[in-house]
Amino acid sequence: MKPNSLRVIHTISDVGAAAETFLALNGHGESLTELRICISNDSMPHLSLLAGCTSLEALRIEDEHGTIVLEDTQNDVFLETIDWLRKCEKLERLSFVQVLSASALLTPVLLEHKIRLRNLEIDSYVLRDSRQFHQALAHQKDSLSFLSLSGETDGMFRDDLDIIVDSLNQLSELKVLRLVLQEVFHEDHLISIIADLKLLEELYVYGLELTDRILDIVGSLGNMRSVTFAGISKFTVDGLLEFVSRLGPGNQGIRVMIDMADPDTMLADDQISLIRESLYKKVGGSLEYTPWRGKFVGTF
Repeated sequence: MKPNSLRVIHTISDVGAAAETFLALNGHGESLTELRICISNDSMPHLSLLAGCTSLEALRIEDEHGTIVLEDTQNDVFLETIDWLRKCEKLERLSFVQVLSASALLTPVLLEHKIRLRNLEIDSYVLRDSRQFHQALAHQKDSLSFLSLSGETDGMFRDDLDIIVDSLNQLSELKVLRLVLQEVFHEDHLISIIADLKLLEELYVYGLELTDRILDIVGSLGNMRSVTFAGISKFTVDGLLEFVSRLGPGNQGIRVMIDMADPDTMLADDQISLIRESLYKKVGGSLEYTPWRGKFVGTF
């Protein structure tokens, strides 16, 4: 191919791309705006050879094996990769899948004042080791509209939680927030995070115990179109009907998913039907209501 003629490349599995391929892609470093690659234990040590690809607007890296902690095994490559990412000043969308070093790699990128991310997605990271990453999220508060976090929550302390809550509630431009983080957030944490995120259109959260209090907050978000409560919930029929009454034109077609209703406070079938009917009449919305122990109770 002619130099700087390739604009987009996607791989959907590990195709054996490594050092030679990465070096060849540098020949399109000025034209390549979107790169989605799958890497492996063999190619991860060569990741920094992509250093010439600095015109990227979208980058997705998926590690097929998810076993290498780059800063522990190849620290020079780790530092060179950070240097490369910091030079990608046009980056808007960034996704790391099964990359164990994701939060450490991304922290300096988030702090780079010339980079303004719109979409950020990472999984497979250890939250208790990622305080600096969580603090750095707030530096993207003026641009970040999509954020999805999933990782290991074991061993977190109160200070760890305070830091992530403080950063997330500053992200006032968020339209999509997915916190796939189990057994870590109390309801007060979630309320503190979302209360001022007035632009939210999609919300996915776990919570240790969710009550009508969080419904009051979510019901006041005038742009919400999809909300999933994945934690154990104890919503009442009055609380859900009050939630429906708060909805307005901006919530048209809202989809509400309650994935883990507490069996001890389960709503009766006629109550669920009443809420579904009210939700549909108010904004054309739908409700999925699933008990904690797995029995599914239909969809409107």
